[in-house]
Amino acid sequence: SRRSGGQGGRRREEEGGGGTCAERSWTRRATQNHRKGSYLHMVRRLFSGLLYARERANKLTSHSMSEEAAVIYFKCSETRVPPVIRRVLLRKGWVEWDKDKDPEELWSLHWKSGRFKLSDWDRCLSHQRINHCPKSSNITKKDNLHRNIKRLAGSYGPIFNFVPTTFVLPNEYVAFMREYAEREEEKPLWICKPSDSSRGRGIFLISDMSQLVYDQQYVVQEYIANPLLVGGFKFDLRLYVLVTSFHPIRCYLYREGLVRFATEKYSKDSSSIANLFAHLTNSSINKFSPSLDEHKDTVGSGCKWTLTRLRKYLSSAGVDDSLLFERIKHIIILTTLALWPKIPRQTSGFELFGFDVMVDSELKPWLIEVNSSPALATDTELDVEVKDALISDTIDLLGFAPAPKEPKEPKKRKQGIEQTKPPAGRPDHSAILTSMSSTVKSRGPWLAHHKSASAGRLQVETEAKNPLSSSGKVANRDLSSKTKHASLSARTLTQGAEEASAPSVSSLRPPLAPRLRTLSRSASSTPPAGASRQAKENVCARNKPAQPGGGEEAKEEKLGGFELVFPHTSELKQQCEKCLQSNSVDIRPFVQAIKEAELRLRKEARGSRKAAGEE
Repeated sequence: SRRSGGQGGRRREEEGGGGTCAERSWTRRATQNHRKGSYLHMVRRLFSGLLYARERANKLTSHSMSEEAAVIYFKCSETRVPPVIRRVLLRKGWVEWDKDKDPEELWSLHWKSGRFKLSDWDRCLSHQRINHCPKSSNITKKDNLHRNIKRLAGSYGPIFNFVPTTFVLPNEYVAFMREYAEREEEKPLWICKPSDSSRGRGIFLISDMSQLVYDQQYVVQEYIANPLLVGGFKFDLRLYVLVTSFHPIRCYLYREGLVRFATEKYSKDSSSIANLFAHLTNSSINKFSPSLDEHKDTVGSGCKWTLTRLRKYLSSAGVDDSLLFERIKHIIILTTLALWPKIPRQTSGFELFGFDVMVDSELKPWLIEVNSSPALATDTELDVEVKDALISDTIDLLGFAPAPKEPKEPKKRKQGIEQTKPPAGRPDHSAILTSMSSTVKSRGPWLAHHKSASAGRLQVETEAKNPLSSSGKVANRDLSSKTKHASLSARTLTQGAEEASAPSVSSLRPPLAPRLRTLSRSASSTPPAGASRQAKENVCARNKPAQPGGGEEAKEEKLGGFELVFPHTSELKQQCEKCLQSNSVDIRPFVQAIKEAELRLRKEARGSRKAAGEE
């Protein structure tokens, strides 16, 4: 109304209802900007959606590996995974899995220093392995190790008495006070450790009850007062045990290990119990000792030896260590048997344990603890020498394989002969011929040939679909003979129809030679459409070629530095197979076998002592 010069616009401006021209232009620009912003927002959303779709497509298609160049991927979900793991795997040609680019099904090894969830084992595919087993804390926690070994010692006798006297506080405080009162005159030393700790943290020694102070669950263990010494220094053994599977159980001992020394000379005086550098052998503690790099008697500089060097030293000192290490193997087997019934059935987990064993002056081995994630730090050249070879032999023994290529789901096809349908948008020749046959006056000879061709095609289809012939006998023709028969019959019928037809009609005749469709792969080697993931994995396992190191015989050739310690005889292997078939674990025959072996060792020890006395 303002533009037309009417009074209504001026009246509204004067009343303030319409606003000034500047206000209206501002409102117009704001509306345009709002619309422009909406359009930009829509464009951004569309563009981001396209980027996400392209990234997803690249993620799914960029890793379609061929059989000629299959790559094995490993996954490290923590930053504190030891560098030796990555170093060894990359040296072997593996590729580290990237959570932002690679699909979850691609990795073959998941290494983690911490604990896994129960769902992690359930989600593992057939080619995937993770470096822990569920319920392995039954021996890796100090309190659980004590309870399980104590329970088995009550059932099977003194053969399980290879752990020093132990009490868990505060639950067994009364029992500990009773033991302390009975042995008060002896004044033994007690070592106190947190039940769920590692690397020597929170450890202290006591000789009197007034020194016992704790604020969490502690394990109080009798201190081995007469340890075997080398040059006056206390030591213990770090042995690496690989359990590749619990069902069936396979336990291997690495031939090389570490000997960890204290950095100050050992003393039985109770006044020196505060000196942890003389009583503890943990490398994480002794690496801060002021005498670490000093040249010590017999030991030399540092605080570590290899197990081979210790055995050479014992041999040069006239000590026969063969019986000692046989007993150590028995300790490893009995400890693994204590864990075996606790592990649920699964095939994806394995364990690399670190057994800490201490030897007393009478050459009796004592199990101190079991580590679920033994230290793999490579602070010295000795660590690099031992631990690089350990991880490399572990990977070779486990026999990893790349992720199997997902089989393509076949299109739904019918076995046999079926007539091809014309594509969309093109005329149906059979319908045209049917309509033309009613209008053609001279349809006698051509129609006869057309009907005979249709009858022949129907007969071929019937023979292809029915395995029984007209006489009721099984047709012995194979698929190739059916193909030849069908093509020959169709070719004959087509030629007869062309000779009897008119030229104007032959161009519209439908193709009478049907196409025989066969599946490229049999049903046993291809999973059906919509099959479950487990069915596809089974098909992949059947179609996958045998990997080197996958079978038991191949594994025996790739033991490397490992030695099979259980089951080490054919009788024990048969017992393990029975346990696997019966879906239950009975450790009694295995414990009995270890008892008999211990009796033989004692007889050999007595014989060697007598021979030494006669000499």
